[in-house]
Amino acid sequence: MTADSSENHAAALAREDARSIPLGLSIRHLHLNPTVTDQVEALGCKTLSNIVGVLTNPELSAESRQQLATHSFRLLGCISGHDVDWLSYYDHPGFEPKGLYFHCIEFRDIDAKNPVFAINRDSFGNAGAMLERAGYPTFGLLIDYLRTGLSELPLGFGSKKLREFWSALIDLANAAGEKPETLKEWALRYPLGITAESQTEVGEIKISTKGATAATELSPQIRALDLGVLHLGKKTDTLRAQELMTIGDVVDCPRWKILSLPYMGKTTASRITDGLEALANAQRPDGEVDWETYCGLMQLKLLPAQPLEGSFAQTIALLPLVIEETILSGESGDNRIILENRIMKSPADRLTLEAVGELMPTQITRERVRQKEAMILRRLAASLIHQDYAKAPYHFRPEFTAPWRKAAEQFSSIEGDISLSDLITGLELAWGMPSEAFQDQLPLITAIITGELPTGGDFRKSMPVEANLLSQGAGDALSVSLKLLQLKKAADALAAEGIIEVGDFLDTAAAGNIDVEKGPAKIARQHIGFLAQSVDSEGNVDWLNYAWLAEVPVFPEDDPTSPRHFLEQIIPTAIAVLEARQLSAIAPQTFQLRTAQALQSRPTTEALADRFRTYGPSVKRVETELLKFLNEVFVGQHLSIAKAHVRRAFLDFWSEVDQAFDEVDGDAELVKRVLAGRWGLDISELEPQLPAIVAIMTGYPMGRLGRYTKIQSQTAPTSDTITERRTLEKAQVEESLPQRVVLKGFRRTH
Repeated sequence: MTADSSENHAAALAREDARSIPLGLSIRHLHLNPTVTDQVEALGCKTLSNIVGVLTNPELSAESRQQLATHSFRLLGCISGHDVDWLSYYDHPGFEPKGLYFHCIEFRDIDAKNPVFAINRDSFGNAGAMLERAGYPTFGLLIDYLRTGLSELPLGFGSKKLREFWSALIDLANAAGEKPETLKEWALRYPLGITAESQTEVGEIKISTKGATAATELSPQIRALDLGVLHLGKKTDTLRAQELMTIGDVVDCPRWKILSLPYMGKTTASRITDGLEALANAQRPDGEVDWETYCGLMQLKLLPAQPLEGSFAQTIALLPLVIEETILSGESGDNRIILENRIMKSPADRLTLEAVGELMPTQITRERVRQKEAMILRRLAASLIHQDYAKAPYHFRPEFTAPWRKAAEQFSSIEGDISLSDLITGLELAWGMPSEAFQDQLPLITAIITGELPTGGDFRKSMPVEANLLSQGAGDALSVSLKLLQLKKAADALAAEGIIEVGDFLDTAAAGNIDVEKGPAKIARQHIGFLAQSVDSEGNVDWLNYAWLAEVPVFPEDDPTSPRHFLEQIIPTAIAVLEARQLSAIAPQTFQLRTAQALQSRPTTEALADRFRTYGPSVKRVETELLKFLNEVFVGQHLSIAKAHVRRAFLDFWSEVDQAFDEVDGDAELVKRVLAGRWGLDISELEPQLPAIVAIMTGYPMGRLGRYTKIQSQTAPTSDTITERRTLEKAQVEESLPQRVVLKGFRRTH
């Protein structure tokens, strides 16, 4: 297109009759190709009034100028009297809608104040459902926006959906032009979800009360109530994300805005309206809510069943009974099982997470049980403390929740955790009663406040059968060292805390001083369970069964029946343990080919390095590490690091070797004589194994020295460093509670 033709087109657009074009409309109403639209807008042509200027702009590409001029003249050709026949413009054979920019004289009398009919799946199919969710619930409101244009398509509204909706819109406009009563028919066919009277000019939700005058206003007290009193479930979180926190916030919010939120449809809007109407009808003359009336209208269970007039002490005493009532008030089957067998049970009678998971109609994991349990406790805390019933199928009387609100005020200034003693003292002050008055309810109170059942009490009954087994006979299983269990580094971590034996662990966990759900304690808990399953009625441990449960091999293949048998087992057992541990790829062969050999036949580290295609220092380093490891396993009996179980009889022989070394102060010749004499062997029977024995005991291959120094094992704290062990019998209530608590229940999470 030449400059002259551009000027001619511009002049044509400036004609008198062109003034019928609504020049304030967006240039996007021409439905140009997106690339052309972008260039035209970049040159300052935002509305139809700017077309004349941009057509003569030399920066406009020839292709864009051609398309803009073509569409502009097509629009001029659609002028009819003082209006533009937009349907004729859209009817051009080459027309394709490029967005939701629509205008037509057939809908000139339709706007937000004259909504006509509902936009939903019934009226416009899937496109209607998408538009409804996007916040355009009425035809009038939608047309208002289409005249201006929607810069972004609703979620899921692709080009195919756009063409389908456009075609339906054109068909309706043509039908309305030919038969004006068409829109009335659509109004009857697709009635509005709310009447025009139920909207103010800004479209906020109003209520049409039953049994009250239409002018009834919600009181300030009701407007200040938490949004949760409407019992909207998960939709409450969506509303709160829009900072709609109270009843007043929702009343003042335009309905279209609520409908525009994700997953908010007419059903939710209707539930909101029902809830507001119920509140209005339950409003007392003093502005408070008659909760019996409200719950009756909303079909909710009001708990407790009868009004309360007693003291805080009497109210708190009712807590377990009222919580039991919640079980029958619409809780799911899974939640009922958790309430009945975990939350409502005393620490001594509470089932484990695993046991509860097995009770479910469809078995679930212990972690899933824990998650559901935490959800129930969060919901109880929200209801009791914050009057937030968003996800609760029940409603509490205000007098029942009064003590909890009082406690929340007492602890409102506290951040972080506090001691159990401080919690009890704070509750005494808030409730004006001694702790003895709520002693029996303290575990449940603490669970609601912290959001989780007390760990100590939980662990006390975490193994109801196993705990009894560990105590069978003389209770020797309680004295088993944790180093004999397959705990890996967890054994050393617990030893650093003074937890040496199984009994130490049980006592510390029962006191709530460790979290058995995390870290080293969690690993120990699992393996103590394996151990408990391996104890017979006399209290003896079946270590083969434990190893099977722990999924580790057992070495040597059988118990040594004599010292001679033990000597035969030393080298193959050491090699097998090194292979199981995978300390190094060359560790087993290094021990077999070098460390366990006599000096005369022992290869040098360099010779072995050539064989392994490595370096002499690397072989020496591996040898040092493997000897330290074997000493810890065989002499220190630290099986936690072995990834294998070593038979007790084999370890007992190593204890005799260790004792002999101590008796003769490491003199190899004397060690040989002492052991030979003690075991009834000829010295010649001991000599082949002496290099391996000396190397494992000292950390160095046996050489020309006559006296050797043993490897000094790291001594862990003994049981004497721990507070005297408590019995596994039921302790005082406080002993089942954690020593410090986090006040999760008193804090809002939204």
